[in-house]
Amino acid sequence: MIAIIYRFRHLIVLSLAVVLAGATSLVAAPGVAFAPAAPPPLASTESVAMLDTPPAEAPRPLEEAPAEESPSVGELAARGERPPVDDEEDRAELILLARRLRANSPVEEPVVLGTDILQRRTPRPEVRVPILMYHHIAVPGPNADAIRRDLSVSPAAFEAQMAYLASQGYRTVSLLDLFEHLQGGQALPPRPIILTFDDGYDDNYTNAYPILRRYGLQGTFFIITGLVGRPGYLTWEQAREMRRGGMSLESHTCTHPDLAKSAPWYVDKEIKEAKAALERELGGPVLFFSYPSGKYNAAAIAALQANGYLGAVTTQHGTMHQASALYELRRVRIRGSDTLESFVRKVELP
Repeated sequence: MIAIIYRFRHLIVLSLAVVLAGATSLVAAPGVAFAPAAPPPLASTESVAMLDTPPAEAPRPLEEAPAEESPSVGELAARGERPPVDDEEDRAELILLARRLRANSPVEEPVVLGTDILQRRTPRPEVRVPILMYHHIAVPGPNADAIRRDLSVSPAAFEAQMAYLASQGYRTVSLLDLFEHLQGGQALPPRPIILTFDDGYDDNYTNAYPILRRYGLQGTFFIITGLVGRPGYLTWEQAREMRRGGMSLESHTCTHPDLAKSAPWYVDKEIKEAKAALERELGGPVLFFSYPSGKYNAAAIAALQANGYLGAVTTQHGTMHQASALYELRRVRIRGSDTLESFVRKVELP
């Protein structure tokens, strides 16, 4: 019995204190209306821990509730939230997520990456990959100016170009494929080519997308997020369908400003908000960028890096790309005046 009393002595003392406090509160002062006594304060975490600990043992240290595990950058991007990219492991997780999304595409074979993506790799110095640049895939109207005519490739001409690429064994790859190759990752297939479309016009959905699907080709579409849903531009639902169909949709700012002449805070805002809108509406990470009208400077590149982009395309002509210039990838402009013969020369020649 003594041992039991000794074992629970703290609990007995605390219980007596509570009982005495309650009894005292029942005696009201003369002329004062009776009111129930306030409940005693809750015992501290330390007191509770001491009560639960046998006397023969040392008091157990306080245990903090386990912190809720923060979502990974891949989970944030998959939910359409803009994740911070703090290190190479974060970057690798975004790459893997982008790969998984593309693996579900009916026009892309699933690509399995090993754990070597998290290891340091030796960049490849240079590679030749034509990155074709399109805008409108449509017949320009009778009142179209010279710029609109130059930016417009007719659906018939575009289909002839895609038929040529397919017949000659060209394989469309993504900018992510090019990035990984230059970083020392997996090799590109024979005759790789990248098809890009700037501005997000609605004819990209009505004309270009069906033709790409017909020939088993993939395109990368750079979207001006502030114009989505306006007349002449893609809707979000069209963009989602294209993404489900294996197309890549990347960032082209919110309003298409001249980044070389804009204040740094505004450049950052355009780059950050366009990425956030695309990831929110389409799900998955947005990793690449196209400079509006090809205008950029060192501040724009720094803003892209700070906001988690892996690379960017310019309007400068060229087909050779270096690991040291991932934010200045060159392209080959396809014009409305191009014949199939001039198209072939642009694709085949350096």
